[in-house]
Amino acid sequence: CVIDDEASAVLRRFPGMDAIVLATPVYFFGPSAQLKLILDRFYSLCKFDRVKGSVETALKGKIVAVIASSGGPNLDTGLAMIRQTFQTVAGFSGARCEALLVPGAGLSGALAGNKDAREKAIAFGAMLA
Repeated sequence: CVIDDEASAVLRRFPGMDAIVLATPVYFFGPSAQLKLILDRFYSLCKFDRVKGSVETALKGKIVAVIASSGGPNLDTGLAMIRQTFQTVAGFSGARCEALLVPGAGLSGALAGNKDAREKAIAFGAMLA
């Protein structure tokens, strides 16, 4: 990436990983600004061959996973938009997208006693391992 900042160090590590797991709350129907910065910079992991009209990517065959939580109105809409964003980025990058979408996590500790959410999180982690 031509931008040399804190995100560059994170991005340089992605090609050596089997799975990249990113987490965000839903902010106005999308990921947090910090995560959006990383997603936008996935572009730097792509090499474009304009003659052949092809793209090679350092994420091909990897898993790009997102864990997203939401609270407040329109829970399904915001989570669905995050899923779509990650599916699109992963698909373009030749990666597989996996998502754990958690509604009802609006306040700190809101999911502490939610056995269903805990079991889904454990199953998600096991699937990625």
